[in-house]
Amino acid sequence: MTLTMEELGTIGTKKVSQELFREAVETIPSHIEYAGLEFTYAGIPRFGYEDDEKKYVSECVQQGVMPFSQLKLNYKSDFKCFILETSFNENFLGIDRNSTEEIKNASFNGMLKGGKIHSMETLVGDGHNLLKFEDFKEEFLKKFLEAGYHLSGGDFWLSSYHLTGYNQGNYRESGMLLEHRKGIELQLEKYPNADGKQRLVEWFTQLTEKHDAKVYATKLE
Repeated sequence: MTLTMEELGTIGTKKVSQELFREAVETIPSHIEYAGLEFTYAGIPRFGYEDDEKKYVSECVQQGVMPFSQLKLNYKSDFKCFILETSFNENFLGIDRNSTEEIKNASFNGMLKGGKIHSMETLVGDGHNLLKFEDFKEEFLKKFLEAGYHLSGGDFWLSSYHLTGYNQGNYRESGMLLEHRKGIELQLEKYPNADGKQRLVEWFTQLTEKHDAKVYATKLE
């Protein structure tokens, strides 16, 4: 199915490749208003309820990773550095009341032995007290990758809209999703600028051709 630029809603690829992910983040021809980024050490996927616990723990141990460990990196502009935090309803070892004894033991033993944090997340962008995306890309992205962390997920806001009143705030209008199990998708249904949309599509087409990645597209609804 061939779509015109006016008809195109999303364009993406299901190929999962660190080289593709990295180049997409480094070269996307658009201002990024906000970006939520996730990094996992050695590309080990975050543990899911359907995953094999023993296989996951074994892979972490082999790579010197503390199983189930997770941190949020919050940039503090007044400190000019990242502060390591856990979220309000999550803990450092990712354990909850439904965790099996195997998970609890693997988490605790991994902490005692020490090792790499498995998963780290951060939010960058134009908001108050946030590090600008361009500054993060220039100063920190390479450091994560050289330290052995892989880009495993990201939500990049390409445009947003603002509401006042009861629902006051900024809301995502268009963006790029990056997922380690699904690939990359540009969601351009509501992208506000026709020339900018065309530039993004042309860039993505060239990028995927370079990485021999098959492209899919969906029609604007």
